[in-house]
Amino acid sequence: MSSNPTKYFVFLEICDADICELLNDLRSVFNQKIFKSGIHVTLRGPYVNPIAENDMDDWFNKIKASAILIANAGMFENESESIVFLRVSTANNSKNLSAITRKFDYPKNRFDFNPHITLYAGKDKVLANKIYEFLRKEQIELVCHSFELSIYTSNPQKELFPESRPAMRGEISSLISSGKVSPEILVRARRLVES
Repeated sequence: MSSNPTKYFVFLEICDADICELLNDLRSVFNQKIFKSGIHVTLRGPYVNPIAENDMDDWFNKIKASAILIANAGMFENESESIVFLRVSTANNSKNLSAITRKFDYPKNRFDFNPHITLYAGKDKVLANKIYEFLRKEQIELVCHSFELSIYTSNPQKELFPESRPAMRGEISSLISSGKVSPEILVRARRLVES
């Protein structure tokens, strides 16, 4: 019997291609690497047994009528790195998302409920602070109506989440033209990382 069994997680996956394009581009610039995985929030897990389909349906039914709000930069540090992120909630009732979240490594009675999309994870604390201030100044506020819940596995012998959805490609120009993000946001992000 393996001491490191496969673990199962529930992801909230963002399916709006334009939002994914912007967030993928930002995390690629900030981390100076290309990400192949899609934009997601880990909502539940890790489980050591497969997750039942009817549980997934129940959880999705609690949030499917909501829009997802991606806004408000945050930052925290752990032993090995600094993490910069955008907070995620349901736009019309933030308790909907809280009701379905259960992360066994971060129990709600000890940790704040803080669903998020990581845009930077690294050892450079100075850069992390710059990115955090940049995101606060940009005041990104995105509302997403296209999302789904998915199950992913991690296996210690393989890459973490090897079968995750590929990064979606869209057009950030539509977000710029609608005033949801400022023009040249990616140019300013690159300058920040290079400075």
